Amino acid sequence: MDKLAREMGTTGNPGTLAGSVARYTRSAQQIDDQLAKITEQQDALRAQLTTQFARTDRNVAASQSTLSFLKNQIAAWNADRN
Repeated sequence: MDKLAREMGTTGNPGTLAGSVARYTRSAQQIDDQLAKITEQQDALRAQLTTQFARTDRNVAASQSTLSFLKNQIAAWNADRN
């Protein structure tokens, strides 16, 4: 009985309760590490996309301004012909 209790308490044997607990503890730690890495990557991607969106938004606004200017110029040229 004592031998059985000692064997079930060793973490080196994956078939024991202690071995299973150790394996699941390691697995949980690895998952926590992966989640932390994913969170860091997500934050970096969010910052990158926010910067990219702001730059694109400025470019679209500049293009709209140029379009408006050109439409007004063309309208003025057409008005002069009439």
